[in-house]
Amino acid sequence: TVRMRYRATKAVLADRPEAQEALLRAAGFDGISAAQAREAVWEMAELFDRVSPMCRAAFPFTSDLQPEMRKSAVDDALALIDSGLHRECMFWTCATYARLMLQSRADAPEIFSAQQEKFVRFAGWIIPSQPERIAAIRSALPTLRSLCDAIIDRKE
Repeated sequence: TVRMRYRATKAVLADRPEAQEALLRAAGFDGISAAQAREAVWEMAELFDRVSPMCRAAFPFTSDLQPEMRKSAVDDALALIDSGLHRECMFWTCATYARLMLQSRADAPEIFSAQQEKFVRFAGWIIPSQPERIAAIRSALPTLRSLCDAIIDRKE
């Protein structure tokens, strides 16, 4: 699934750990510590628990924010962290956290306002500056493209 994409790439790239590092670096997750990942998941979980029951505005993927999806959003992320894949859990944590912020802005502005500072701090761990982020992604693309071509060309 999408939420486990980086765990899956780690398995596919087991013989090329440097390639997994390149993917994590391009995404901005390479410098995230296990403690930061856990903190981000718990902050996202707190927001999830407050926003999920009151989702009214219709946004793409609002169904991912329903109470029954908490296990996927929170528990599975914590399980990845516990298994040593703290950087690999960050994609889904980011996506869910951002969706929750969007939903709270529409449905519970007071919750959005209260959470905004935490979210901005969290985003700063991944995107220290927009020009720096853009440059990192652009510089990674040729290597990642070559990697994709090599995987596609494998005869297994």
